Amino acid sequence: MALVEVCFSPALFPFIPQTGNTLTVVIDILRATTSFCTAFDYGVEKIIPLNSLQQAFECKKQGHLVAAERDGLKPEFADFSNSAFDYMTDAIRGKTIYYTTTNGTEAIMLAKEKGKVAVASFLNYQAMVRWLKTRNEDIILLCAGWKNNFCIEDTLCAGAIAELLMKQENTADNQTAEPDKAFIASGDATDAAVLLWQSCNGNPEPLIKKSSHYKRLLKLGYQNVLNYSLESGRSSAIPVFYNDGLIDLSVKPQHLI
Repeated sequence: MALVEVCFSPALFPFIPQTGNTLTVVIDILRATTSFCTAFDYGVEKIIPLNSLQQAFECKKQGHLVAAERDGLKPEFADFSNSAFDYMTDAIRGKTIYYTTTNGTEAIMLAKEKGKVAVASFLNYQAMVRWLKTRNEDIILLCAGWKNNFCIEDTLCAGAIAELLMKQENTADNQTAEPDKAFIASGDATDAAVLLWQSCNGNPEPLIKKSSHYKRLLKLGYQNVLNYSLESGRSSAIPVFYNDGLIDLSVKPQHLI
């Protein structure tokens, strides 16, 4: 039986036990992982996360496509922002994008030093759960947060994923038999995230609208993409880190990771 652990921020990640058979799922609802899923849905070939704006600027000088964001804003040199709507175009099909953000890409770079990494959002969380259930690994759900601080929206998505992973499924012919569990919570953080998700009754929007990052982005004029980021089931993408960047396993051989 596998474990599922929720990590509320990258600052706590070094304290999460690693079993040696662990996959980390990075969650950054507003907006990086939402944008990644959208880009893969529109046919991008690879997304290469970067740690810094300077790295992104150097990639741009070398002629690469670059997406960048700091404090919610797109630098002038970047081709794309951190908005999912930037990637709703056939122009990215088959392309590689070098990508840096305030929180999401840093969380990915942190997690990949420990092992396997995937990314999730509300758009693809059901597809991600189906894929995770085919594997025999402990799962860490790493919330990117805001500059190492707790974020409601990432924790809600982690709770939604954890709840589905731990959902009881009775596979026995005898319906009175004890149902099986694919995963169990490994700590209080997982239970807390699930309880927070369950408090929304499947509608996280009212609670997320109270979050500091939602309000921060709303002031910057991102109302449309905020609404889009809260939609579920739109994407079947399974973004995973392979070699030097993210690829979509829904259209790649599953044995790569």
